[in-house]
Amino acid sequence: MARLAPDDSPRAEWAGADLVREGSVETTLSEASDTVRLPGEGVQWAPSAEADTELEFQAIETPEHPKSDGRTRVTATDLVEAADESSHNYEDNESLEETIGDTDLPRNQFGAIVHRVLEFDMAQSEWPALIRRVAGVNGFNVPDETVEELLAHIDDASSFLEGVAAQYPDAETYEELTVSVDMGDIQIIGDIDHLHVTPDAFVITDYKTNRVGQRTTEALAEHYRPQIMSYALALLESDPEKDIIANLRFTTVGETELFQWSRGDREALETELRSLEEAVEK
Repeated sequence: MARLAPDDSPRAEWAGADLVREGSVETTLSEASDTVRLPGEGVQWAPSAEADTELEFQAIETPEHPKSDGRTRVTATDLVEAADESSHNYEDNESLEETIGDTDLPRNQFGAIVHRVLEFDMAQSEWPALIRRVAGVNGFNVPDETVEELLAHIDDASSFLEGVAAQYPDAETYEELTVSVDMGDIQIIGDIDHLHVTPDAFVITDYKTNRVGQRTTEALAEHYRPQIMSYALALLESDPEKDIIANLRFTTVGETELFQWSRGDREALETELRSLEEAVEK
């Protein structure tokens, strides 16, 4: 059974935007109020020497996500990696821990910053400050050169998303939508960057910040195929009467690769994903 979990908390989104933009935000809960502040760029938080260690705070517990009927939970990214290891057809020379330019910012954090800035949907003039704040919260300092590189990726993704929105002006829109689908003994979970829902189709947009190098975007898209297939199957289980259109936007080179499946392809998608189940369990 597929599950959709859109973020429908505009108040939380508003507070988060102010926190990143201004560096602090005041929040209220019942009759209590608190001020939350971000650390400076690259600052590691440490408790004050004068902090009262005797203070007790009300515990906040978050429920664990139970495994579904004993299934193994894997992410859509795990599925991609398992498919690569199983096929040996893809050589990824770009480690997630590879750093960017003259900074200690890992490549996977680079992509995370691009995603976070786009989620806040702020004015372009605010992007540089937002980049530095997001990086600083995670303990990274980014030089001007890296900021410029990040801005280029964000601008490309933003322009592409504006084009998709113009193409589907009446569609329902979701950002960072969590979906899941059960496949045999595994449960695949993933986050769709952007989703437009029309009466006839689910339109997925997923942007990648990979360095392309000698590889073609077509080859990279094939590398990510299991991830996109899992999104497609989850969405088809939600509504089997729609088609799937999936855009993979490679922001390094400004190119898009397209996947399309009709409502009649659901069984074929399930069969192909099931073939990866053994690789995931190894």
